[in-house]
Amino acid sequence: MVYPFNNKVKMTEKSERSDKSACSDFYVLSVLFALFTAPLQAQIRLADSAWAAGDFHTARIAYERTLAENPGSARANYRIGILLSWDGQFDSSLVMLGRARVAEPAEPAFAIEQARVLAWAARYDASLSLYDSVLARHPDNRDAAMGRALTLAWDNRLAEADSAYGTLIAANPDDLAARTAQAQVSAWRGQYDIAIARYQAVLDRNPDDVDARVGLAQAWLWDGRPLTARAEADVVLAKHPDNTAAVKIRRTAQAALRPALDLTLGWSLDSDKNTNWWQVATVRGLLTEQLTGFVTAGLLEASDPTQSGFRTAITAGATWSDSRTQVTAAMGLDFLSPSDTGSYSIATGRVSSSRRFTPAIRAGIGLAWEPFEGTAFLMRERLTLLSLDADGDFALPRRISLGGGAGLTSVSDGNRRLSAIAVAMRQLPAGFAAGLAGRILGYRFAGVGYFSPDLYWYLETRGSWTRQFQGRWEARVSAGVGVQQIEAGSSLQGEWHLEGRIARQFRLVDEVALSGGLTNSAASSTTGAYRYYTAALTGRIGL
Repeated sequence: MVYPFNNKVKMTEKSERSDKSACSDFYVLSVLFALFTAPLQAQIRLADSAWAAGDFHTARIAYERTLAENPGSARANYRIGILLSWDGQFDSSLVMLGRARVAEPAEPAFAIEQARVLAWAARYDASLSLYDSVLARHPDNRDAAMGRALTLAWDNRLAEADSAYGTLIAANPDDLAARTAQAQVSAWRGQYDIAIARYQAVLDRNPDDVDARVGLAQAWLWDGRPLTARAEADVVLAKHPDNTAAVKIRRTAQAALRPALDLTLGWSLDSDKNTNWWQVATVRGLLTEQLTGFVTAGLLEASDPTQSGFRTAITAGATWSDSRTQVTAAMGLDFLSPSDTGSYSIATGRVSSSRRFTPAIRAGIGLAWEPFEGTAFLMRERLTLLSLDADGDFALPRRISLGGGAGLTSVSDGNRRLSAIAVAMRQLPAGFAAGLAGRILGYRFAGVGYFSPDLYWYLETRGSWTRQFQGRWEARVSAGVGVQQIEAGSSLQGEWHLEGRIARQFRLVDEVALSGGLTNSAASSTTGAYRYYTAALTGRIGL
């Protein structure tokens, strides 16, 4: 968007400022006088001239004057519709653009603009239908083809969007805008290596392509390479210091390079009167661009009506990642002090790996060994757990995702647990999501002091709502309701849960959040209690 006056020009002489102001006032008065006195065709010419000069305020006045005398003016309705869309008034914009199309139904630009506004309003099906109607009449219309591809991407139909851009590139290999857009779709799909190669191919043809350079920086950042991302952003900012996207990428990369301290204060209570308080502090920072190290220290105080216990834990580890794979390994030591027995220590550890095989498919596996110390009673039992878990997720069209996992856990008392979980969710407009979830587990025999049914399962419908406010606040509410069976052969019971979280971000890294939840799901409590409550206050501070 170009404006008629450059607000960066500094005037050093008072008289020069006065002359400029006088000239500006004279210009505005002259235009307004011309608008109110000129005939209809002259008003259209004045409006078009102001539009071409980037004086959209004056152009709007002129087009509105035109519509007052000729409500069916295609040009005036079209341009007013565009201005309304820039202000976010999508419904009014679509009305004006519809009138322009009625006046000149054969003009493809009017339909293309209406399709674009429909996409901005997240009415993707209607937008795609309109783009398709234009392309049916004008198969070579590049604006319609580009708009259709972008709408597919916004509708999360990323594979179709990639193919649509590929068709444009096949027709014109020198279409750098289509190549850049296709690279962006690859980044949105999580194909960072492909996105980086595609952006680089554009820059090989035109090293000064700002959009491609910014996209490349963003892809490096999403790929977990903040040093490289910052370097690419610096290339843009050296020539274009006001590029807001590059400034944001550089700030985010710089924040990622800073060590961070995570703090958590948590509390839980179940209907068996088991109360837990815990505090956890984690310091993490980059060791190399792809390797992040972390150290965690935690304290747990557990109590019930007859006893209590403390656990102090220290863990150190690292996470390595590239564009598709992430590997984490950690080792630690827990010190446990039950109130009525002697203190002891247990070595802990975990190793896990996940890989995204395609944009739609991810799988992971993990192994962990740790003390079984969820309650004060269990601390005195000196039990340990060895767990092997696998999980994965699969993205489907229409914002549908499937996830699942299975696990085998061995308890040091000889018991064994098998478990599985499956979730299907659909992302809905306005931050909503809804779906189904089910879990099943069973133990070899009933253990002492912990929930160990021969069979437990639940099936529920669940939903969530997430909303960001003013770019700094985020709120999330999730809930589920269904049925559960506590033991094989027992009667079915109702099952439900409710969770909430509100967070406030203070810069790119610093954040404080308050969360809480309540449920009657027996699986949520170590003892299988029928009510379980939890709350936590968390914070992150950049160091």
